[in-house]
Amino acid sequence: AMLCAIAIRALMPLTSAMQDISTPGAMPRRADSLHGGSLSMAGVIREHWRLLLSASTFVGLASYLRKSRELIFSLEGHERGLSQAEVGRYASLSFLVDFALFPVAGILMDRLGRTRTGALSFVLTMLSFLILQRNSPETFAMFAILGGIANGIQSGLTATFGADLAPADCRSNFLAVFRTLV
Repeated sequence: AMLCAIAIRALMPLTSAMQDISTPGAMPRRADSLHGGSLSMAGVIREHWRLLLSASTFVGLASYLRKSRELIFSLEGHERGLSQAEVGRYASLSFLVDFALFPVAGILMDRLGRTRTGALSFVLTMLSFLILQRNSPETFAMFAILGGIANGIQSGLTATFGADLAPADCRSNFLAVFRTLV
């Protein structure tokens, strides 16, 4: 729960920035931005270090939170006395739900915006971790399903954030630096 609170807190500074760019037509597209623009990668770092730092911190925390679900399956399954095969079935169920929601993630980001979709994903992840407080087989299944939903609707969020935040005059170099950091 503490990890979820930290991740949601990290999301808050980006909220105001993302409101402007999550609306359709807010970011102008220029033809020369497809070819890297005028700034080198070092220039991108010099000019946009604050944006790169805050965005990569948020995305790093989000990735950490998403990956923690995989660790929780093993640790919590062992704690509950489940066999490896049972843990594998629960994990497979979770990843199936995650996979099935991949297209839904794009629709949610387009309709609700990136910030709201990301926040919804964090809230669902937090709820899935809170469900584990009860010790029953049903709660482990609920954790698997809810964690899969949360992870599924966050699919593509990193790439979308990077693309939305990239300045038009140096889009490809900005994305190269951003993806290197995360």
